[in-house]
Amino acid sequence: MKKKFLLVFILVFLVVVFSACGTSSNGTTTDTPTDSNGTTTDTPTDTQPQTANLIIIENFEFVPAVLTVKAGDTVEWQNNDAVIHTVKFDTFESPDMGEGAIYTTSFDTPGTYPYICGPHPYMEGTIIVE
Repeated sequence: MKKKFLLVFILVFLVVVFSACGTSSNGTTTDTPTDSNGTTTDTPTDTQPQTANLIIIENFEFVPAVLTVKAGDTVEWQNNDAVIHTVKFDTFESPDMGEGAIYTTSFDTPGTYPYICGPHPYMEGTIIVE
């Protein structure tokens, strides 16, 4: 009798666990979002960055390469490469950023701000401040 009860308990437990796998803690699904035609959409999910002014450093590129922000906005760079990168403007440069590091700075004055990676100057990006 105890074995039968234990088996039923384990089965119920597994059903509950597996049914919860497709739902995040706030009740939204974590599957790839699609529109009514089944086409993948760009709607953010819990696993995607929620920072609007985020630049990813990946595969020796700044993505996006050009970012337009409003005066006073903060921009964040996240290094997803396994090598050190920096964010180097004409007048300042970020500290060395290892894998997973994040650098943040604000832009108060409207203008166009080109930048490169100090160790890899072929990596280029631009911040446009409106």
